[in-house]
This record gives sequence, C-alpha cells and structure tokens, in this order.
Amino acid sequence: MAIIRLSLLLFLVMFTYSGAELGSPTETHMTLYFHDYSGGVNATVMEVTGPPGKLPDFTKFGAMFVTDDPITKEIHATSSQVARGQGLYITSALDGSNTHVLMSIVFTNEEYGGSTLEIQATNVQLERVSEVAIVGGSRKFRFARGYATFETMSFDSALHYAVIQFNVTVLHYQSSTDMFFTDDPITKEIHATSSQVARGQGLYVTSALDGSNIHVLMSIVFTNEE
Repeated sequence: MAIIRLSLLLFLVMFTYSGAELGSPTETHMTLYFHDYSGGVNATVMEVTGPPGKLPDFTKFGAMFVTDDPITKEIHATSSQVARGQGLYITSALDGSNTHVLMSIVFTNEEYGGSTLEIQATNVQLERVSEVAIVGGSRKFRFARGYATFETMSFDSALHYAVIQFNVTVLHYQSSTDMFFTDDPITKEIHATSSQVARGQGLYVTSALDGSNIHVLMSIVFTNEE
C-alpha cells in the first residue's frame, strides 16, 4: 500500500494541474496619437519603391512605404511616448484609393512595455475616419482581437507632419508568469506533529493565460531512516 501511495504522489507532481477552462477575455480601450512625418530630415515614413529624396506618392498603385511613427499618450508631440507604429503600407487599389496596412504597435512604456498589437487591414485613404482590424498581439495582449480607428487631427503641409488619433478596442487574455518556490514538510500521518518523512522541494509556475493552471516541478526528498 505504501508503494502505491508513493507512486501516485510522484505521478501527481509531474503534471500540470488544471483548475478551470480559459476565462473571459479582458476588454481594453485606449486613445493614443501617431506623429507622422512624411518628408524632411525627420521623416518617419519612407517610400521603398520611389525615387530617393522625393515625397511619397500614396496614390500610386503598387507603391510600398515603411513607417516607424512615435506614438504618444496625449496629442502633443512632447507628450510621453508609449509606443512606436512600425510596419508597411502598400497602395493596393488601382485608383490609389486604398492602402493595405501591416503594422505592429510596439509598446515602450512601463505598463505594456514589450507587448504588441498587430494590425492587418485595408485603409481607405480618403475617409475622415478609417477602421482597421486588430488580428493579434503578444505578451499582455496575447490572443488579441478587436478594431481601431485612425482619424487625422491636424496636418502641417510645410513640415509634412500629421497628428493621427488612434482609438483602439481590443479583447485579450492577461498573461501571468508568477513563479513560486516551496519547501513543504511531509509527514507520515495527517497531523502536523506526526513524524516527518520527507520534504517537498521545487517550484510552481503559473502557466495559463487566465491564471487557472500551474506547472509543478518538485522533488520529494526523503529524510526518514527507511
């Protein structure tokens, strides 16, 4: 009987314990501001396929642009930067009316630093407000799904500088990677004052996005004479 109990204990500590199914996603809303320079020495948008030194032509079918816009918390350029908008635009309509957007919102602030939101969508260039799809994310935005809107708030033609409001609504699962160390006494009987026969030494890692599962790596270190 003792051999059976020991085998069962060792079997249990080698597996991941599941306490629940994946929980409900978190809904996050944000309003941020892109600062987009399409020309000049501080340009954050460059036409990959165009002649060097010329302003981008966003209406030319097949034109490709690479972008790395700073994103701030407030509308002013001197506001705290929270992310970068890094990716590609491709003019994908024959009449130049639409661009295809592939972009990562790469967060740099303390709250979401290292996390990303991924955009893939057709952007209608002449619309005052355009809507794009959030198709994924990483770290704190794992399994992200949602949408966002872009709205140009101001444009300075002399500086080729636009401020674009970015409103995002996204559903995602919170990521938890807590780690715990343990060194529990193990007794022969149920009472704490019973003879100690071993110690349970190891670690637990929260391995489910919703915090419902932990992964266990543990040694049963016997201390009794037997």
